Amino acid sequence: MSVTFSSDLPDQGLPVMEPCLCTQMDESFSQWVQYGPGEPSVMRAAAAQGCYTCKGTGIEGYERSALPELNLANANAEALLNAMGIKQDYYHGEMSVAEARRGVVRARNTRIPVPPKPAWSQVFGGPRLIGGEITEESILERVNRFENFLNAVSELGAKKITWY
Repeated sequence: MSVTFSSDLPDQGLPVMEPCLCTQMDESFSQWVQYGPGEPSVMRAAAAQGCYTCKGTGIEGYERSALPELNLANANAEALLNAMGIKQDYYHGEMSVAEARRGVVRARNTRIPVPPKPAWSQVFGGPRLIGGEITEESILERVNRFENFLNAVSELGAKKITWY
């Protein structure tokens, strides 16, 4: 699971065309991946005619967001919001750009609370489970990434930051 930070800016979306996975066993798929799109009829010949995704064309299209976003694992998003002093549900919420900037300054100038290791990571006598550990350095790295995202959307005119 993850949390995506976005903004209140209207998204126009960018059209993306990719080879459909029904063509992946054909040589044309490898050529598309290595050299970019070629003649569409080549992909059509390699496509499965009953494919639900591409409808037999060999090419699937969708829209990708044209706006900056930041995607973090749930635990990293929770640690980031806690470091910034945001006391909202970390699964979804919103704040103004000014609140976000104050949060970045707060995270950089206070001792960051590091969550304890989960109990399952300290099991003895069984298989060793290795999980990612959240440290003060990793939280500061997330703060830097969040600030880069914040600067990018601010330059585009965003007024609010949302997460879901």
